[in-house]
Amino acid sequence: MVKIRRVSFGKTSHGDTVSCYILENSNGMRVTALDYGCILQSILVPAKDGRMVDVVLGYDDIRGYEEGNCSFGAFIGRYANRIKGASFELNGKTYHLEKNIGNNHLHGIYSRQIFQSSVEGDSVAFRRISPDGEEGYPGTLSVEVRYTLRDDNAIVLEYQATTDADTVLNFTNHSYFNLNGDGKDVLGHHLQLLSDCVTEVNEETVPTGRILSVDDLPLDFRQGKRIGQDIC
Repeated sequence: MVKIRRVSFGKTSHGDTVSCYILENSNGMRVTALDYGCILQSILVPAKDGRMVDVVLGYDDIRGYEEGNCSFGAFIGRYANRIKGASFELNGKTYHLEKNIGNNHLHGIYSRQIFQSSVEGDSVAFRRISPDGEEGYPGTLSVEVRYTLRDDNAIVLEYQATTDADTVLNFTNHSYFNLNGDGKDVLGHHLQLLSDCVTEVNEETVPTGRILSVDDLPLDFRQGKRIGQDIC
């Protein structure tokens, strides 16, 4: 049985109240999510020595999230990653987006918006309507983000969206994980990624459109290895 309670997380610099949802399962695992950016503020899991360890990076107050530039734990949209020149073509029309990182567009504003929220069973649901033309994107978009904590210590993230016009979407969660939970770097973590390819990026970290094989690249984690083995 998962217990969910709602508490205050303070107010933004604009005076908006931010709510914090604490989900806890029968094993004592606890997930904290904010209605500001649908942020996963903390994930406390039981370690093998019995300690509870927070395995994601986050801030202790709303000011940290407002002033930070890493989107810790946030829901990203409308479009995760960089869009070159802050423009794209769709159905023969060019759409111009806000340039928020040099000459390009990165992620969008969802990580800094307050969503409507409600407890629904073992889940917390966050909803927001993104109007047509927001940041230059076409179509009015109704977004739902749902976080569910299970008794097998799994967290389920579900995204749904409907639109009244053709548009582009690329959602993700922007959590930074550190399984040590002690603030040290993750270079000693062992990682396996069953991925044969990687997206090439240019000097501005904008995808070029080329898909590269990871053969002979430091990013080949198919067999599993220490993260810092070939990249430091």
